[in-house]
Amino acid sequence: MAAHGLYRGTSGNISARVPGGFLITPTGYAAEDLTPSALVLMDLEGRAKGRLLPSSGWRFPLEV
Repeated sequence: MAAHGLYRGTSGNISARVPGGFLITPTGYAAEDLTPSALVLMDLEGRAKGRLLPSSGWRFPLEV
């Protein structure tokens, strides 16, 4: 995202709806280290699935 000028600064979050929940960037990951497998799957009850913790901003996409 940084390489394409999609945000300014040193961090940012991105999320996307998927059936049954959404994907969100994990906490503590540098943008240049992100891969699709690093995204955190969240269900519609706010529970994270997988090995990584979601960004602290996970509640916003849940409410949207």
